[in-house]
Amino acid sequence: MNYFELDFKYKGKDPVASAFAPDAYSVAHENIALLAGKFELPFDFSLLKLESNKSGLVKSDDLTGLDLWRDYLLNSLRWPLMSPKMRNVIEQNLTSAEKIDWIAANVYGGDEKRTYYILRFTEENDVLDSIKTKFVEGSNIMILPYYSIAKVEGLALFGVPGMFWEITASIYVSENMKNALQSAKLTGVKFEKIANIS
Repeated sequence: MNYFELDFKYKGKDPVASAFAPDAYSVAHENIALLAGKFELPFDFSLLKLESNKSGLVKSDDLTGLDLWRDYLLNSLRWPLMSPKMRNVIEQNLTSAEKIDWIAANVYGGDEKRTYYILRFTEENDVLDSIKTKFVEGSNIMILPYYSIAKVEGLALFGVPGMFWEITASIYVSENMKNALQSAKLTGVKFEKIANIS
């Protein structure tokens, strides 16, 4: 069975709508503790245009001509921010071995507000091959995760264990889940096959 990293589809050069958290909540890992036991985000996201130029990425309020409401929404926290449609596809294809829940998040774009959902793991996944995973010598700081196929079998999706495992941009999906997400023609989603698994 093959597994794939679920990622945001963004080429880096074309303008794109991205959801931004307020400055007071701009550090992703600091927000995770604030969300313990909560199912609604205590702040709202605002859509801004991200555009690349010679000096780097530039933010703008001008959303003209952009696809604002992608199913997998690029955002300043790099959190898995998903449309109700994407959430439904995931929920319909879970095996019941996954331990996740959802946090509702308001996203404002132009004159519109929509509710998106952040996928949160409720249990840290035991999915690593402890022999092949590379750590900083003498520590538990992971340099390169290596996944055990025996441990991920039966999971439709899993996250990377370690620091900030509850809400992570590093989500991996089974081939069945990937196919279901692709069949639903979701926008903003790309997949990359992972090689560090056996």
